[in-house]
Amino acid sequence: MWIIARDCVGESCSPPQQQPVLRSTADAGRAWTRYDLGPISPAAVQFATHQRGWLYAWDGVRQVWQQLLTEDGGQSWIQIQ
Repeated sequence: MWIIARDCVGESCSPPQQQPVLRSTADAGRAWTRYDLGPISPAAVQFATHQRGWLYAWDGVRQVWQQLLTEDGGQSWIQIQ
């Protein structure tokens, strides 16, 4: 299962100090893995198989929306058009 969660940044956890992060679980939510996407802020994620998925995200550096693809279960992502 994959979700987009919000993590606190710094000491404050008010909404302006939260950032979206991508997380996954393979054990029904007992443990979660956080994926560091750098300046990319995930907005939507969908997987067709355990390995192949897509991510729609905001690139805070280039100030553009991006579509990303993974074919290794989220270990790496490549930009697609």
